[in-house]
Amino acid sequence: DYRDPLTGESNLQIISTSTGKISDLPKADADDRFLYWKENGRKIYFYSNRNGGHAIYSLDIDKGRAKGDPLKVKDIRPGLTAIGMTAKGFAHGYSTGDFNTYYGAADFIDGRVINEAVMVDSLAFNRNNVGAWSRKGDSLLYIQFKGMPDGRESVIIQSATDGGKREIKFPWDFHHKTGKVAWTSESTILLDGASSEYSGIHQFNLHTGEISIPFDLGYKGFMRQFVTTSTGSEFFIEMRGNNPGLMLMNPSEGTKQKLVEGLIIPASTCISADDKYLAYLRNDQDSKSTTIEIMNLKTQELDVLVTQERGVLKNPLAWSADGQRLIVGVNLSDGQQG
Repeated sequence: DYRDPLTGESNLQIISTSTGKISDLPKADADDRFLYWKENGRKIYFYSNRNGGHAIYSLDIDKGRAKGDPLKVKDIRPGLTAIGMTAKGFAHGYSTGDFNTYYGAADFIDGRVINEAVMVDSLAFNRNNVGAWSRKGDSLLYIQFKGMPDGRESVIIQSATDGGKREIKFPWDFHHKTGKVAWTSESTILLDGASSEYSGIHQFNLHTGEISIPFDLGYKGFMRQFVTTSTGSEFFIEMRGNNPGLMLMNPSEGTKQKLVEGLIIPASTCISADDKYLAYLRNDQDSKSTTIEIMNLKTQELDVLVTQERGVLKNPLAWSADGQRLIVGVNLSDGQQG
């Protein structure tokens, strides 16, 4: 299925693997989503909201071209996910997991819950993820995906005072990827995604809705997980692949520096609120252990705080607001988590 960037509609196309020739399938004033092939390439099934409803349709294919008109197979409700094929047909389902962002408050010193966590949005079929507070702490940002037939992601900014929301839609050719976002100023955020030009870290302007590439890291070897200092001027990026470690980048000065060698546990890097210390979880391949390490960002001196056998320490790793404590997830010896 191909999404038209002008109309926002998604239509079906078939591309010949031998000639590269593209054939359009019957269009409608609707959103069509390909599901799967059947019967040795002689039939396809697809989702469509044509005719005022949501349904699965079939379409006969002859030598890479449509044969006849689409036939409705089954009415469905929005949110269909194709799971796979069976010997007699196909399997599909709807997500029943809780894909959402919550916010609340807790006192980590005495373990007291101050405010119970509540969902940022309870609208049916919406999937909300990520979650990042603005630097002033007066706004919560999260990414929302409404599912089919919309299929377009948005940034939602919710006021912490009156609960009011503002929506800024991503460009049609941009897709958010790893569930990572960070404010760099009151008007810009960094996030990982794929656009027509690049796959990796992008900058999104909350005023204009424009996507740009702050620095090109290349595609291979990066996990696309990152954190920023409170000023948004420096970025710490977790590298994967053949050259794992932690890299410091300053786009305005055009500099980069490899700070740490080794396998950083994805999304474990965190910076204290005063920008003085950086902490992360690192796996040591030789000793089969996991360590909590802390770096003084001014001197770049490194200390190992805790060492445990592999599998004990886990995400999340986070600083307390006063920068005096680290909160870390653990797998306990009795099989429980804490």
